[in-house]
Amino acid sequence: MDKLWLLTGEGQMFSDERTRGPQIPFYDVDVEHGLEHLEHLEPESNLILPPVGACDLAMSYTGRAMGALVPPGTVVLLKAVDRDAIIPGGEYAIVSRKIVTLRIVRAADEEGKVRLVAGDRENYDDILLKVSDIVAVYKVKGKLIINS
Repeated sequence: MDKLWLLTGEGQMFSDERTRGPQIPFYDVDVEHGLEHLEHLEPESNLILPPVGACDLAMSYTGRAMGALVPPGTVVLLKAVDRDAIIPGGEYAIVSRKIVTLRIVRAADEEGKVRLVAGDRENYDDILLKVSDIVAVYKVKGKLIINS
């Protein structure tokens, strides 16, 4: 990644095919709408983010449920993980049979369920979800918060 861009916001954040280094595909769609159709999407470009490590993809987050933790317009860096690898308290994009959402995952009181918690708990309720309904899980490995 360009150091000038990191320090000042000027320069190039996105890479092209000629740029060398670890590249993460960037899909210019909202994470809560794009993940369930990921196999049909083409990346807009690639991000070069060597310090982040192993990420599978990057998407925008335009929702409001995560509040100040993940403000609208943030680019989230995601790593596909097995649903059994969910660590309570972590931020995850969850694809289930009924919803796709970015939330904090917590243990639920009921066996076989997880509680999805919004960052903005004042305006958004928790979601109880059966673990068996989860189709895919993406761990939030990093966030690029874009200040306008």
